[in-house]
Amino acid sequence: SVIRARVPAARSLIQVNAAITKEVESMGARVRAGVEKSGGRSLEMEIGTRRTVTHRCYFRRGGGKRAEEKRSAVGPVMAILVDDFGSFNNRLVKDFLALEASLTISVIPGLKYSGKICRQARDAGKEILCHLPMEPEGGGKEVGDIPLVRVAMKDKTIEDIVNKALRSTPGVVGMNNHQGSLATTDRRVMEAVLRVCRKRKLFFVDSKTTPRSVVVETALSLGVPSVGNDLFLDNRGEDTRENMKKLLSIAVRRGRVTGIMHVKQDSLEHLRWLIREAREQGVTLITISEMIARGNDSS
Repeated sequence: SVIRARVPAARSLIQVNAAITKEVESMGARVRAGVEKSGGRSLEMEIGTRRTVTHRCYFRRGGGKRAEEKRSAVGPVMAILVDDFGSFNNRLVKDFLALEASLTISVIPGLKYSGKICRQARDAGKEILCHLPMEPEGGGKEVGDIPLVRVAMKDKTIEDIVNKALRSTPGVVGMNNHQGSLATTDRRVMEAVLRVCRKRKLFFVDSKTTPRSVVVETALSLGVPSVGNDLFLDNRGEDTRENMKKLLSIAVRRGRVTGIMHVKQDSLEHLRWLIREAREQGVTLITISEMIARGNDSS
């Protein structure tokens, strides 16, 4: 049978693909194919058994021609990723999730509140990533119950770690590296990580903790959607407000920009300012998956 449906313009087809795949697999069926077309505006899926296609599904984003024209006419866009959720679940977490803005949050797997925060974020309508711990220069220490992905590990070990991380962060639509200034420079390591992403139809955000990262080029070679961080906003010792002004400037000049910040009290106050300022300057906040769907150059 054939199914045709429209997807709200604010919903990424990457999210739709991931959600449908999860539901289909939970029923013992399988997604035999899932291909985005028309520059990320439509999705075609084949669903069935191992041998037979039983359903062909066609999804188109937007509410018709006028809605698509309105969306394409939007000016500068900006995606903000808030890292390091999972170790606590207090008022600060709730305040971040309550922000009325299109934000993406990243949850460190294997921590006390990782799964609970993923569920809370989903209920709050926030996009969620798995913040995968990866080996930094100098070795680094383990974070929670999920081992660091290390360059000395075999491919199978890395894939097992990534799958375990994803089990502890339900509902994610992508991943990004936590630390990883060493691991993200190793193509073999990234291929092992990205193979899991490809299988699970997830995208990967290169946090860019090192200028020597090979994440984006490796993702491109494997057909995994990806985007790179343009600017860390609230690293220790830096002026968060000035970095946010830089981010807005890049968005206006280049048309799109991606920034990363962290779940901290002072960062929350600065983020509220950024949301207001972006609106005043005509910069639209979108999710990471929407940024990728718009054809970000992954620079």
